[in-house]
Amino acid sequence: MLTFLFLSINMGPIASVFIERGGKPMNLSRWESGQDIQNIRSQFENLFRNFDRMIGGQTRNEMLIPPVDVYINGNDVVIQCDLPGLEQRDVDVITTRDSITINGEFKRREDLKQENCVECERCFGKFSRTITLPESIDFDKTKATFKNGLLTITAPLVEGAKRRPHRITIEA
Repeated sequence: MLTFLFLSINMGPIASVFIERGGKPMNLSRWESGQDIQNIRSQFENLFRNFDRMIGGQTRNEMLIPPVDVYINGNDVVIQCDLPGLEQRDVDVITTRDSITINGEFKRREDLKQENCVECERCFGKFSRTITLPESIDFDKTKATFKNGLLTITAPLVEGAKRRPHRITIEA
């Protein structure tokens, strides 16, 4: 059940603040301490930290999208993707006619039980990230490396490049 609180301020000879609940005014006491504000801040942080659990626990996993940087370095387009905790064998890089797709899965530790978690903020689940690239990329000469959780894809810019879908082998 949702309860609405209505704030009314009476600025008569003596200023007073009331909250009305169900039509009955209730006096508010004055905040004298910064601790009250800190408590409210802490409650808001907890609310937003636990938001995904409150609406079914799917929000984080549905929004699991690894961050990427895409930039031009000389005659190459370079894509860097942060994949902490993953290994080379956990990641696939596949090209289509105009894009590169990075697929993988962040797996939850099997020995870690939910009831033993004091704070569990990391996201787990499958992800897929597609980056659309210009037509002048030669996917046949595209290379990928994976080191310390950083996937780096280097795709040469070539006029009239061949564009056919295929899987890119990731090197260590």
